[in-house]
Amino acid sequence: MSWAELVWRQARVHRGTLATLGALVLITTFLAAAAPRAVTAGYDDALAKLLQEAPDLRKDITVFGSLAGSQDTAEIAELDTAAKLEQAGEDLGRQIQAPLRQMMGEPIATGRSQTLAILDRLIGAQRGSQFINLRYDSDVPERIRYVEGAAPGAGGTVEVFEGGGASITLDRIDIAVSRRTAEQMKFEVGDQLRVRTKPSLVPIPQIELVARISGIFEPIDAAEPVWSYTPSLLGAQLRPVALGGQDIEATGILSAESYASFARMAGPTPRFVWRYHFDFSQITVAQIDQALNAVNHAVTQIPEIDESTPALNLSAITFLRELITGFEGQRRTAHTILSLSGYAIIAVAIVVLALAAQLAAEQRRASLALIRARGGSLMQATGLVVIEIAMVAIPAAVASYVAATWLVPTRSAVPSSTTGVLVIAAAAVLLPAAFAAFTHRRVAKDERRDLVSIRPSPRRLAAEALVVTLAAAGAYTLHTRGLTTAAEQLGTDPYLVSVPVLIALAAGLLALRAYPYPLRALGQLTSARRGAVGFVGVARASREASPAALPLLALLMTLGLGIFGSVLDTSVSRSMEQQTWRDIGADARLEGFGFDDAAVARLAEVPGVNTVIRSFQTTDADLRIEGITARPVALVAVDSAGYAPLLRRIGLDLPLPPSGAMPGPTGALLSPALAQGFGDNRELSVQWGSSNVDIEIVGTIERFPGVAPGWDLVVLPYEPAEVAGASPTVLFIDGPDVPGDALRTAAADELVSVATRADRLAELGDNPLTRLILSAFRLGLLALAAYSVLAILLGLVLGADRRGRVVSYLRTLGLSQRQSYGLLLLEIGPLVALAVVAGLVVGLLISLVVSSGVDLRPFTGTADAPPLAVDVGVLSLLAAALIALVAIAIVVDAALNRRRQLGSVLRVGEQ
Repeated sequence: MSWAELVWRQARVHRGTLATLGALVLITTFLAAAAPRAVTAGYDDALAKLLQEAPDLRKDITVFGSLAGSQDTAEIAELDTAAKLEQAGEDLGRQIQAPLRQMMGEPIATGRSQTLAILDRLIGAQRGSQFINLRYDSDVPERIRYVEGAAPGAGGTVEVFEGGGASITLDRIDIAVSRRTAEQMKFEVGDQLRVRTKPSLVPIPQIELVARISGIFEPIDAAEPVWSYTPSLLGAQLRPVALGGQDIEATGILSAESYASFARMAGPTPRFVWRYHFDFSQITVAQIDQALNAVNHAVTQIPEIDESTPALNLSAITFLRELITGFEGQRRTAHTILSLSGYAIIAVAIVVLALAAQLAAEQRRASLALIRARGGSLMQATGLVVIEIAMVAIPAAVASYVAATWLVPTRSAVPSSTTGVLVIAAAAVLLPAAFAAFTHRRVAKDERRDLVSIRPSPRRLAAEALVVTLAAAGAYTLHTRGLTTAAEQLGTDPYLVSVPVLIALAAGLLALRAYPYPLRALGQLTSARRGAVGFVGVARASREASPAALPLLALLMTLGLGIFGSVLDTSVSRSMEQQTWRDIGADARLEGFGFDDAAVARLAEVPGVNTVIRSFQTTDADLRIEGITARPVALVAVDSAGYAPLLRRIGLDLPLPPSGAMPGPTGALLSPALAQGFGDNRELSVQWGSSNVDIEIVGTIERFPGVAPGWDLVVLPYEPAEVAGASPTVLFIDGPDVPGDALRTAAADELVSVATRADRLAELGDNPLTRLILSAFRLGLLALAAYSVLAILLGLVLGADRRGRVVSYLRTLGLSQRQSYGLLLLEIGPLVALAVVAGLVVGLLISLVVSSGVDLRPFTGTADAPPLAVDVGVLSLLAAALIALVAIAIVVDAALNRRRQLGSVLRVGEQ
């Protein structure tokens, strides 16, 4: 018989095992090739989503320009038309480097005035002190439609009569305003406004002119993101001023035609803005470094435009750098965490491949022993196994690699996964050969292995000790150093990323060493009973401990990683929830310029609202010592009696000042730095506007909801501040699940800001990298569960012949089918119990070790690392799911054993 015929016959006999091994290679190599591509594609999508959804104000590059010094008319005329203004923007845009230049859209050019005070209405009713800004935006004409009047035309002059019959001639330009602005300012088409530059602390040239309202417009699509960049175009804005007053500022738009008139009238006072918007839908992680270099160049190296334009003072600003660097920090953390999952999957996959290889070698035991007995060399015997396995494994590996490349497209170049595919294919081919070579290294050495317990060799003990040492050293290093190397460009340390796998492996080895001792005690109990099922089952469990090592490791790693993912998810989720309470301070927070009693009453009547807590907040206050201003502070006056029950309900640990008005100085909480610096002063007071409250320090407080970190903080009870003239500017709402729209409607003030805890939580949870990590962990857990089931099945199949022979012998002695199930359960049950207990311990240990080396703050929005949080329900569910998977595997094995014929088992292979 030729070698080819022998290989073909062997393949036909063991086609089931070959099919199993081929499927494993197909799945494992697909995961090895597809996972890096999917993660890379996820990073690209997350970066694109982050930048696409970021507000224009943060991601655009904005270049500001003003005329340098005193310019004569000839120089000013170089930017006196819309076309020239837009051309200047294009010239500047060419200075932006790749890859941003390839993503850049048409620049938006703006020419605007200084803020102008409305002195008089030549036509139209007087409306008190108001202000207006005039501006031309190159993108506005195509985004609006006129509902009254017409677009602004060319300017002219108008005669303005003053007292005593005198008159002067002023320049006139046409402007248009939004419908909402017209309603707020009581403007009508045809109104003529006499305006003059608003006084400023910085001396600027004064201009005076007449602005005629030629039209009223509304946006074609008010939901367009572009309007969020310039909300003043759609409505007048309130600006707080000293002593609690307010200015209202409108914005009038200029057409290209009226801009030319404005440039002529404005002299050296115009301000110019060029805004560069980018389409980030196709940006990739590989372009991050180039994009950051382009941003830095645009901000720091924008040169003067060519000599045909006037001399300009230029400056550029963007928050794009902060967005990208923040994402990159999150991506590094995400990559580290995903590497943990990837290493665990690879480890379990190798375990399953080793089991399949062991099964393939086991099934060829008799034939290879015969070949060796008839003079065949060890090389010939193992070569036969290599050829037979390679016929299946190599085509499967190639097919899965091609499929992964085709099914998982990416925009970024992916580090080659060819090495991983080759390693898996080589392992699938060489592991069966290695098992076969070890078994048949000597001719006719085929002893029965089920009658003795094999004592571990010194080499094996040394190897196990090395694994335990590496796991302990890695855990200590990870705890003290973190998961990234000191050189940031080197990224993640492979040894430290493998620490969770080493911990699981070390725990599995230690568990296997301790496994026989409780079994011996259990064996003594069962030996005293009349039935033989318990004694035989425990005895077989003890003898099968060594072959069960690989399935035990697979179960241990699956449960350990599942628990780690659960702890990670729970810790991040609970930390985000706590951070939302710290940010908002209640179920909802309303901020405005002031709320009267009627507004508070309306809010209290909103369905679902339990309490409305009043608070006054301002950053325009001073801490005074003996009547002398010492330091500017942020002042908070809060209704402590009303706020305390809400804080207890939401679990927010926030100190409050003593409630109510008391004789003498008011008890106040100060930020630690203030309390340390001014704690020895007896005559302290806090002043805002014309109001003043004497205080004494009764405690410290680090921060308060609604006050930005970094402010020196003074917190008072609300009553003394109210007596001093304060009215509530912030309202805390105690009302779970009350929608923000209902609160905004009840406030009846379009300028009120409404922030709800639910919206803040959704904002924190809408992190694409967080979703990527959690999705990858869930998919990884499913893959690990599938591999664990395969490991259990392969482990059962490996011992099926020996177990079937024992059951068949016992059936001749009267063993029933039900008792055979009990025998199988006693054989597998201790192993499963060991895996569950050890897996729970390993999962919690991995969580404790890894959490100290991974910075999760970018995903939680917190200043401090989130504490570990364990959901007992999820842990119980994971353990129950693992037990259920093992139960399914046992049922399948029992069903296969039922098909065995008693006679054939006793005749074939009897020893």
